Amino acid sequence: MILTMLIGKIIVWLNSGGKFGLLTLALLVGGCGDAGIVNRTPLSIPVDSEVVDSVVVDTAFVVDEGAISPEILVRVLPVDGFDYPVGPPNARDYYKFRGFLPKDLEHLGEDWNGTGGGNTDLGDYVYAAADGVVFYAEDHGGGWGLVIRMVHNYGSKAIPQYIETLYAHVASAWVHPGNRMKRGEIIGTIGNAGGIYHAHLHFEMRKAIGKGIRAGYAGDTAGFVDPTKFIEAHRPK
Repeated sequence: MILTMLIGKIIVWLNSGGKFGLLTLALLVGGCGDAGIVNRTPLSIPVDSEVVDSVVVDTAFVVDEGAISPEILVRVLPVDGFDYPVGPPNARDYYKFRGFLPKDLEHLGEDWNGTGGGNTDLGDYVYAAADGVVFYAEDHGGGWGLVIRMVHNYGSKAIPQYIETLYAHVASAWVHPGNRMKRGEIIGTIGNAGGIYHAHLHFEMRKAIGKGIRAGYAGDTAGFVDPTKFIEAHRPK
């Protein structure tokens, strides 16, 4: 398989001074279908840590199977708002069993369960939280099970602000990388990672788009945001 090294420039809007800055990234693009999803040895890109409105870039940012190709990003249109990924628009008949960063536990997302408890929500639908494009839909193995990842633009065409949504422990994925989805469309069903847990949806939101999948509990929380707070601040008009 022929691998191509692509050098691209991404324009980001800096907080300080209100000026544009250019960030040059080296992306390793493999022959993994139209979406160009990288599924090879991670490529480490050491850059200075910088937080901007549209994207968070971490020092020694690792591009792995979650990397987002330029072909995906150019297809991501501005959203009209965000809803919850279960029981939309307001998570009806679901409750948040475990939230984002509870005390003494660096939980990087939220765990959503059906109000019936146990496995009563096994097979329930999972919905796209906002308009966006799927860039990853694979069985990640271990305690993750099937994982779906989407990228969204909550800015404008001129000044995009990207954020990622991640849906884990999915029983079945109804989408493929490259699919453009609308808010509230079904993307999969709730699972239990092959019986490791009671059925629930592990849901993350990341401004560090494409960051590698790591443990659901981690000391490094850079680039992760509180999903409920973000959704409530960006509801459809």
